[in-house]
Amino acid sequence: MTALPAPSRPFPALRAPLSRDFARQPLPVVWSMLGNRQFCSYKMTTKTQNFCRNEYNLTGLCNRSSCPLANSQYATVREEKGRCYLYMKTIERAAFPRRLWERVLLSKNYEKALEEIDENLIYWPRFIRHKCKQRFTKITQYLIRIRKLTLKRQRKLVPLRRKIERRENRREEKALIAAQLDNAIEKELLERLKQDTVSEGHTELSVLPLGCCLAPQNTGSPKT
Repeated sequence: MTALPAPSRPFPALRAPLSRDFARQPLPVVWSMLGNRQFCSYKMTTKTQNFCRNEYNLTGLCNRSSCPLANSQYATVREEKGRCYLYMKTIERAAFPRRLWERVLLSKNYEKALEEIDENLIYWPRFIRHKCKQRFTKITQYLIRIRKLTLKRQRKLVPLRRKIERRENRREEKALIAAQLDNAIEKELLERLKQDTVSEGHTELSVLPLGCCLAPQNTGSPKT
């Protein structure tokens, strides 16, 4: 068998670098698979508009310019533990999924953070720069509201234990019935005592309630 001759030069498609204009263009193959009429796990369809639930989405909308999967050059702003980060994705890191997104910590100062966004996205499209600033503004606003709400005095919600409440209510009702019965017996004995109808046979029954109602009488001189 005769061996095939080796090519004289490598293929130009593999050797030629990708241009910057191609990096800024959305990937048509990916968007054709994830478009409005196709399936995407991050898509949330409503009657008026489609939304995107991807954590790296810049605007929250499902369209070609805002899709983080269909654009090889993409940037967004995210909040983690009260700090804002600028995430950037370029086509040069597309072969390394672990290092696909470059994260830059933004300053706590609002004006300085906007300058940092302009410095990192100086040669990027105007649409991405504007949306990153807009998203950073919204995140800064809700962080300020969170700090204000935490400083205010808030009501503490205590869960109600229904079984314990029902048990306590039943005990109160039983105690009230028993108290009413004791009061009725004591009242009847007092009426009989006033009418001098208490006989010697009922003295033992009337000792306890009568002792609570009648004042003690001094029968003799105090002991020394």
